[in-house]
Amino acid sequence: SWDRVGAEEMYPISNSCGQLGQSYQDYHCSEEDKHMECEVDPQMTITAVTNAKWWGAPGPLKCGPKSLYPQTGYWDYLFTCDNKWADPPLVCDAYEGQIGGAANNDRPYPNAGGRTDVEGCCWWGRGVIQTSGVCNFGKLNYFLGKRAADEGRESRYPNIDFCRDPEAICSSEEHKELK
Repeated sequence: SWDRVGAEEMYPISNSCGQLGQSYQDYHCSEEDKHMECEVDPQMTITAVTNAKWWGAPGPLKCGPKSLYPQTGYWDYLFTCDNKWADPPLVCDAYEGQIGGAANNDRPYPNAGGRTDVEGCCWWGRGVIQTSGVCNFGKLNYFLGKRAADEGRESRYPNIDFCRDPEAICSSEEHKELK
């Protein structure tokens, strides 16, 4: 997450849906390639396994249904989370290596595209080439993933369904080259 927006110039939690006014779940394929596209699953729930670590860096991107995240706020990069003198004491525990910042979900805070939820928003960029969107993940699955294997084509990653688990690009221990 790197797109700070709004009057307070904070990082919207809904940046997982898209930044700079984009919507990753709406990165559709052309009509001739539409058959390769991943379907958006509104129940899919993922928390990224990687994120930046600078002071105040936003927590990992996440997605999930409105039943789990009815609204999302913002990441307050100015918040001091490591304050042993506060009552109660504050600690930085949103992610490993955190040294500042905190999520604030007290009120909806839209991203540049107007989203205040993260439902169906599991298509953010991952890996060295920042694969993003339902078309690109679908093509990856169609040509190199589980779908290729299921349909009888040669597959480099026959056990990875990039449409069901796009986070596999970053989380696979077996195929670290994906990252």
